[in-house]
Amino acid sequence: MASIIKNTSALFIAHLIGRVISFGLLILLPRYFNEQEIGAYIWAAAFTNMMAIFTELGMQTPLVREITIAPAKAQIYISNALAMRLILSVITIAMMGGIAHLFGSPQQTVQIVYILGLSEIVYSIAQIFRSTFRAFEEMKFEALVVLIERVLVILPFIIIKRIGEGYFYVGGGITIWEFNLKTFCITILAARVVHLLFSLGIMEIKFTKLSFKLSLGFCKILLFQSLPFAMGNIFNLIYFRIDTVMLAKLSPYGQTAVAWYGLAYGLMTALTIIPGAFMGAVFPVMSRALKKQNLEQSDFQNLYTRAFKLMFVLALPIALSLALLTENIVSLFWPRAIYSVSTIDPALNILSWAGGLLFLNTVLETVLRVADKRSTFTTLMGTGLAFNVLLNLYLIPRYSHRGAAIAMLLTEGYMFVFGFIYISAKLTKLNQFRFVFQSALAALCMGILLWFLRDKLSIFFLIPLAGLVYVGIMALWHYPVKKE
Repeated sequence: MASIIKNTSALFIAHLIGRVISFGLLILLPRYFNEQEIGAYIWAAAFTNMMAIFTELGMQTPLVREITIAPAKAQIYISNALAMRLILSVITIAMMGGIAHLFGSPQQTVQIVYILGLSEIVYSIAQIFRSTFRAFEEMKFEALVVLIERVLVILPFIIIKRIGEGYFYVGGGITIWEFNLKTFCITILAARVVHLLFSLGIMEIKFTKLSFKLSLGFCKILLFQSLPFAMGNIFNLIYFRIDTVMLAKLSPYGQTAVAWYGLAYGLMTALTIIPGAFMGAVFPVMSRALKKQNLEQSDFQNLYTRAFKLMFVLALPIALSLALLTENIVSLFWPRAIYSVSTIDPALNILSWAGGLLFLNTVLETVLRVADKRSTFTTLMGTGLAFNVLLNLYLIPRYSHRGAAIAMLLTEGYMFVFGFIYISAKLTKLNQFRFVFQSALAALCMGILLWFLRDKLSIFFLIPLAGLVYVGIMALWHYPVKKE
C-alpha cells in the first residue's frame, strides 16, 4: 500500500495542478474569444481527442501489464508498440482531416482540427514512453511531464499583455504575434512536443533504451492483448466526446451550445483527476495481486473494496456540493452578463451527478482491465455508447445542452449498475457496505448546511465549512482507518 500512496500522491498532485491549469484556461478563454470561437475550439478538441483513440487501439493497458510482469522485456515491448502507433498515427491524422471536411466545417475549424490532431498524436506517442513510469511504479516522472506540459500551455497567458484587438506584446510595445484560435492551438502542440521529449529522455535514462529491433512475434502478442480491449476503449472515448460533437449539429444553438456545455463539462472533468490518479496507481498492484492469488482470496477483494469505498466516500459529497452550489460556482468563474443561469448552470447541475458516478465507474473499469475481461469490457462500453447516442439523438434537439447532460448521467448510471452486477457475480464482491450508509448520512447533514447557507456565506468559506462537517461526521465512525 505504501507504493500506492506514493504514486497516487505524485499523480494526484501533478494532475490536480494540471486540471486546475486546464480549468484556468476555460476561465480565461471567454476573455479573448466569443462563444462561437470557444464552441469551435471545444468541438475541435473533442473531435480530435475522440479520433485519437484509433492510434492507441487498446494498447496501453496490456503494455503496462506486460512490462509490470516482465520488466526485462520492456525495451522490445516499447519498440514494437511505437512502430505500430506511428503507422496508426498517419492513418488517423488523414481520417481527422477528411471527416472534418465532410462535416462541412469552416476553414478555420479544419485548420484547428489538423493542429490539435497533431498534438493528440504527439501525446499518444509520449504515452508509450510513459507506460514505463507506471509499469515500474515511478509515477513521479509522469507527474513531472504532465506539469511541464500544462505550465507551457498557460504560460503565454501569464507573460504576454494585450494591446489593441488580438495582438500581444512583451514590454516596450513589441508585438509578438496575432493571438487567435490558431496560435493558441499551436501553443498546445508545442507543449505536447516538449512533453514527448521529456518522456523519451526520462525513459532512456531511468528505465530502458529505445530500440528499433522489431519483432513480428511481439507485435502479434501486443495486438492479441490489445485488440479485444481496443473496441472497448474506442467505445469508451467516443462516448465521452460524442455528445459535444453531436451538440454542434443537433442543438438549435449550434456551437454556442457547445461552449455552454463544454465549460460545464470542463469543470466536472477537472474533478475526475481523483479517481484517475488513484486507480492508475492501484492498477499494477491489483495486477500482481491477481497473478499471485485466486480471485476468491482476500488480497484482491480487499484492494477492490478499499478502492470502491474511498471513491464512494469522496464522490458523494463532491457531487452534492457541486449540484447545490452550481449557481454560486458559475457566477464566480464566468460573467453573468454573458452567461445567464440558463446557459452553463443547467448542464453543470446535472453533470455533477454524472461526475460522481464516474468515480465509481473508474474503479469498475480498472477491475475489468486487471482481470482481463476484454469481452465484458467491450460489451459494456459498446452498449453504453449505443445507449448514449440514442439518448442524445432524442434529447439534444429538444433540450440542447441540458439533454446532453441528462444523456451522460443516464449512461453513467447504466454502466455502473451492469458493471457492478457483473463484477459481484463473476469476479469478486465488496466485503463491506456500511460505509454507504455512513457516507450518505454525513452527506445529508452537509447538504442541509449548504442549502441554508449558500446565499448567506461566501463560497470560499462555505466549501471548507461543509468539508469539515462531512469529514467530522465520518471521523465519528473512525473512517478512514490507519490502513486505508
